[in-house]
Amino acid sequence: MTLDRIRLGRGPRKPGYVVPKPAESGWSSAPSRRRDLISLCSLLALLAVQTCLTLRLHNGASLDEALLITGGRAQLDGLPWTGTPLSGAPQIYPALAAVLDGAGGIELVRSSSLLLMLAATSLFYFLNRRLFNERASLCATSLLVVTQSTALIGNLATFDALAFFLLTLSLWIVVMTGKDHIWLGVAAAPVLGLAVAVKFAAAPYVFVVAAIAALVSIPYIGRAQGMARGGALLAGALASVGLLLLATGSFEAFQEVTTAAAPGGPDSPGRMLGSFLEWGGLVLAVGILGGVFYVRRSRMGEVTVRPGAAPDPGRNWRIGLATVMCGAALIAPLYQAFLHNGTSLAKNVGFGLLFTTSMAGVGVTRMMGAHFKFPQAGILIGVLVMVFGMAQASWNFGYWSNQKVLVEQLEPYFKSQGHYLSDAPEIASYYAGENSDPGQWIGLNKISYRSQTGAAGYQKAIKDGYFDVVVLDRQADTPLRKLLLTALDTSDAYRPKASLAYTSALGPSFFEVWIKR
Repeated sequence: MTLDRIRLGRGPRKPGYVVPKPAESGWSSAPSRRRDLISLCSLLALLAVQTCLTLRLHNGASLDEALLITGGRAQLDGLPWTGTPLSGAPQIYPALAAVLDGAGGIELVRSSSLLLMLAATSLFYFLNRRLFNERASLCATSLLVVTQSTALIGNLATFDALAFFLLTLSLWIVVMTGKDHIWLGVAAAPVLGLAVAVKFAAAPYVFVVAAIAALVSIPYIGRAQGMARGGALLAGALASVGLLLLATGSFEAFQEVTTAAAPGGPDSPGRMLGSFLEWGGLVLAVGILGGVFYVRRSRMGEVTVRPGAAPDPGRNWRIGLATVMCGAALIAPLYQAFLHNGTSLAKNVGFGLLFTTSMAGVGVTRMMGAHFKFPQAGILIGVLVMVFGMAQASWNFGYWSNQKVLVEQLEPYFKSQGHYLSDAPEIASYYAGENSDPGQWIGLNKISYRSQTGAAGYQKAIKDGYFDVVVLDRQADTPLRKLLLTALDTSDAYRPKASLAYTSALGPSFFEVWIKR
């Protein structure tokens, strides 16, 4: 008998070494202090990136900033506000902004917005870490940091940063209490009410947070109690909104901005929806893709599951969570398109992306796969969102003109009883400070002079030498501006003072200044 037959008789030989089957998890380490430390260091790096992307934006005060700070000054002085209606309770953010402006100028107010956005980003990371896992949370936070709305809101002295932070805080409360302290999540109700009082446009997102509050608790307490939790939060939030609006006397202003607002603005709905797709379309697309992945399979094992993680409540639950988070991105653009009003759309888009980016983080981590099999997918999406976000934030932060130098040159012509005509009276009044009163500045939107209104009123006022200073921005040569220039050229009451050139995102232009003789 040969040696081969002897071996065959004994059966197949066993291999000396067997390659073990790889773990499904791409982040193979079990939950540990080292894993937490790596995650926190990654978060700190993302906060540093957010700070750099925000502080790279430079410009003078915008119309919204000047309007809010000037309104806050009136509140501190105990004077009634007669300017453009504010889209938030004047006793809250405008008064706070006026105090900060008095202490350190608009730079200090903008710095407070950056700090609020950094705090919101940190809360966003931790709530997504609880809702999904570290890797999905880091991917979502990375996308939120580089969107144009995050940088824009973080460098504006407006109520957007405070409202954004309060919305994130309320979302953090309902998610972090969804497991161990179920009914403690109702404590988010006054936080939501304050967010709406700070910025009226935050009102629709109260319903989004209430829906998420119900969904995150269903795996632990069941559908009926989960829905009751969401309903209790919604009722408490609406009650808080009502009380704050009544306490601040802002109920009518809130109705004017929200429930009583009628369509008929000057902006095209198609153009606004196109702008939304430009500013948030990529994140929404990734979020929808992440929702599809999440619905198909709750966990792909890209990160080792932490002990005590929520049981999978089923596909219908995942469909609900993905729909709520992705649908939130459409609230602002669809509502403003309905009103034909694109005011502040670049900022308002960010409130919806706060929710959608969570699901987009799931999409990115699923595309990369376990063991980071396709890291190029995550890198490509992150780079695209960052490049687009930087360019868009620069444009949205630079399309208005810087009037600081202009107003400084007009200071010798300010009088206690003077009257001034300007394209942007709110900005000019802000920079003039104590040298003039907001009521002395008149814009190009309306006038009532000796029973004359509209173009006739402006012509009559110029003919009579009513204005001490006239400042016209030649960026937009509207029919009214051309009519005013003609009236100034033919009037013996005015002389041209100067032409000051400037450059904005819209291109080069100049201010034309006329002084009363």
